Amino acid sequence: MKKFIDNFILVYFIFIPIVYLFISFGIKIQVDFSPLGFVLTSIFFILIYIYLFMNNVKRKLLIGYLIFMILAIISTVFNYMNTIPNIVNILTILYFPIMILFFTNYDNKYFNRKFLAYIYLFLATILTVCFFAKINLPTSRLNFVGIFYGNNIISPMIALLMPLALNYIYKTNNIIMKLIFVFVSVMTVIFVGTKTVYAASIVYVAYCLFFYFKKKPHIALIIATFSSAAVIILPVIPKYQEYRTQKMFSFKEEDQPIKFDNFDRVFFNFKIKGSRVELNTLMNRRDRYRLIFSNDYNKVNIDLVDILLTLGVVSFIIYLGFLGAILYRAKIKGLYKLLLAMMFFAGLFQGNIFTNYLVYTFIASLFMLTRQKDEKKRILLISNMYPSKKNQGYGIFVENTYDALSEKYDVDKITIGKHNNIISKLFAYMYLHGASLLRLMFVSYDFVYIHFVSHSSLGAFLAKPFTGKTKYVINVHGNDIVADTKKDEKNVRIAHKYLKKANQVIVPSKYYADVVIKEYGVKKTDVTIYPSGGIDLELFHNIDKNEAKEHFKLDKKTNYIGYISRLEKDKGYDTFIEAMNVLAQDKKYNKYKFIIAGFGSEKNILDQLIKKYKLQDRIVILDSFEREEIPYLYNALDIFVFPTRRKSESLGLVGLEAMACETLVVSSDAKGPMSYVDNKKNAYVFKQDDYNDLVNVIEKVISLDNKDIEKIKKNALKTAEEYDANNMNSVLYKAFR
Repeated sequence: MKKFIDNFILVYFIFIPIVYLFISFGIKIQVDFSPLGFVLTSIFFILIYIYLFMNNVKRKLLIGYLIFMILAIISTVFNYMNTIPNIVNILTILYFPIMILFFTNYDNKYFNRKFLAYIYLFLATILTVCFFAKINLPTSRLNFVGIFYGNNIISPMIALLMPLALNYIYKTNNIIMKLIFVFVSVMTVIFVGTKTVYAASIVYVAYCLFFYFKKKPHIALIIATFSSAAVIILPVIPKYQEYRTQKMFSFKEEDQPIKFDNFDRVFFNFKIKGSRVELNTLMNRRDRYRLIFSNDYNKVNIDLVDILLTLGVVSFIIYLGFLGAILYRAKIKGLYKLLLAMMFFAGLFQGNIFTNYLVYTFIASLFMLTRQKDEKKRILLISNMYPSKKNQGYGIFVENTYDALSEKYDVDKITIGKHNNIISKLFAYMYLHGASLLRLMFVSYDFVYIHFVSHSSLGAFLAKPFTGKTKYVINVHGNDIVADTKKDEKNVRIAHKYLKKANQVIVPSKYYADVVIKEYGVKKTDVTIYPSGGIDLELFHNIDKNEAKEHFKLDKKTNYIGYISRLEKDKGYDTFIEAMNVLAQDKKYNKYKFIIAGFGSEKNILDQLIKKYKLQDRIVILDSFEREEIPYLYNALDIFVFPTRRKSESLGLVGLEAMACETLVVSSDAKGPMSYVDNKKNAYVFKQDDYNDLVNVIEKVISLDNKDIEKIKKNALKTAEEYDANNMNSVLYKAFR
């Protein structure tokens, strides 16, 4: 049920402005659409009442309040022939306390300050468009029209939502969205022009000044005094009102002219009434005894009086008692408390705040907002490497990082996978950079996290002038900063440009930390060593060898030496084949076969080498498997060979994964793997690109006795545990402080 209510709340609050749109449009065509909103609110009330009752939230109070509502309706039925409008008025007023009780005891992570800020943006944008396009302006003195006008409802809605929205957007880092919010807010204040909106503006300005000049309150007092005076005095100056009216509104010639000194009061009331005279008339009626129960009257647009005259004296006192009991334990603080007090105060002097569900529903929601913890920091992850169904291992470390960050932060991602076709690759990169630019221009993030700096940074850095205080974190981990070939030198030049602008640089090993410090001039304090997500020890662990072999339908009596990595230039698969060819010629290794598991652009070269040495019967090729199957591969091996000779091999997670599975590792002496490989202690090392040395080392490993093998495996497991992903997360989080 909670999931349904969660979704209903979001739809309901989105629908409120749309309901008001219909109501305002109905003024023009003389059709009353207000029952539409009342029906929706009634459904909402029934849902929240059932939820509170089922969850045992103040059941006695709920039962008592339901009895009170029923008695109020019965009283109305016995007193009036035209009961439906009166019942609607009564229920509209009585829904409010239960809504407060509900929002005090309910949580919805999607309903937050951001959600309300963008509802406000929708309202304010409509008003701004109306202002500039002169859409649906008043056409007469007594029968005016206008999107979001009529019945003086928009004024308290804007007064409540504007401070919330501005407070939210102030704390974001997106300059464009800040400008949009401020612009539509200024236009809304000018266009709506009521004293309620002016008052809300003053309250929020004073609130901001208080915190900004906390140590110098006299400065805040001076600024607040002058700004308040200007805002209060300006709207009542006849010349200003005359200018504002002539510029913004036009009336038909045959209409009776409006006096400018009371224009706001006239414009924002559907019917012009002398409210004070009307109130006195009502109070002096012969049937005023009916105030004990309820009374039939026309609204005077002062909430306190309207509620009193709708419910009657006794019911009014009971209503206040229920409201007080609910508010007594409802905690509210900060800006929310200030806004609540402001709206209660406004209700003493004007109407359509606590007598209209379109307004007070938002007021009730303040009680849920005040209990919400500070929103998580927002991160946008951008990468040109990410796993897909077709290429599950491509950029798997980026996915690991995304998962790790998502445990603590609110993370969005813009990524692309592997593309072999040049056309599809072109469109993929156009999407990557275009989406990054647009997202950062219009959505606020605390951090931008970029993987593979040379290829993924363009769109993000084009948006940098609009991102304000957003911090840029760059993860370098390959030939984006260390060139393996002349072609890679272009990557290095691009990386130099972007790394200078980064707030933090994440590297997978000390080897790469030295590179970015010495060759790129990055400060040591701006470098975080994070080993590409670490190792998921829940996934990579020791499995019975026979079970592992059976998983891939391998011969249980055969020993296997394996290569598990991508088939790319300088990954060393050719060195592995050369060495395996030598071993295959030696009869004492007849019980050994060789596994190559991986995919890549040099698959054809691999096939040619296998045919050249006639190793088809000795080599098992595995190029299609799920990530969850990789641990079975490591455990099926007697020896795992990591023969990379890449300068850009920044770490080499495959070696650590094999260690976690307690498989003997033979690694090249490339700088990346050597950051965790300790020769003859947790693994064995051979000279990179030297297949003869690899053969010699493998022969030494095969000749080890069980005691030495177990010792190396034990040390290897300890090394892998140091790279446990759960332990590494805290290291990663330091880069996002």
